[in-house]
Amino acid sequence: MARRYAQAADGARDQVQAVAALALRRAGFTQVQAADLIGGHEQTVANWVHGRRDPAVVDLAQLVAACGLRLRLVLDEVPAAAEEEVA
Repeated sequence: MARRYAQAADGARDQVQAVAALALRRAGFTQVQAADLIGGHEQTVANWVHGRRDPAVVDLAQLVAACGLRLRLVLDEVPAAAEEEVA
């Protein structure tokens, strides 16, 4: 059971990394520019983009907003077949 949740967390981590990188790409911003806009450090943004650190949801939302985009979270049910595959 714990393994299933660890795999779900890994999938979420990959999505966070992809969202951060995509937001910068779409806005045409460098990591330095994005960090300046959100009042953070370039290394922090780089860590998010490369999956070395996980940003808090509010930090990711701030980064995305600085890039002129909106972060939307969706909560839905895991299909029964997907639960069996993970187990």
